[in-house]
Amino acid sequence: MPSLFRLLIPATILFSQSLYAVSVEDYIAACVANQGNRMGPELCECVGHKGKTLSDEEFDFFYALAAKDQNKINEGHTTLDANQKMSVIQLSMMGPSKCANELAAQQNSSGKPNSSESSSASSASIASEAADSASE
Repeated sequence: MPSLFRLLIPATILFSQSLYAVSVEDYIAACVANQGNRMGPELCECVGHKGKTLSDEEFDFFYALAAKDQNKINEGHTTLDANQKMSVIQLSMMGPSKCANELAAQQNSSGKPNSSESSSASSASIASEAADSASE
C-alpha cells in the first residue's frame, strides 16, 4: 500500500500544477487573436515556443501581455522580481524579430516568397505594446 501512496502523491501534484499552467497553444491563440500586433500564426507559434525558456510564472506574465489580460499583468508586476520581468520584456521585444529572421531564412532556403518585411513591422509593434504594458 505505501508504494501506491508514493505514486499517487507526485502524480496528483503534477496534475494539479498542469491545470494552472498556461500552454504554448494558449499563447499562440492569444497572440493570433491580438490584432494589434499584426503577427501571423507562424510568428506567434515561434515566439510562443521561445517563451518556454521562461519559468512557469514568467510564461504566465508573457501570456498575459499577449492576451492583454490587465489583471494577470498586474499580478505579474507584484509577484515577479525585476530580473524575471526583464526576461519577459526582453523576449517580448526581441522574440518577434528573431522569429521573423528565422522564418525568413527558412523561406529563403525553401524558395518560398519572403514575408519577413511584414513580420518585422509586426515585431516592432508587439515590442512597443509589451513595453507599454510592462511599464503600467
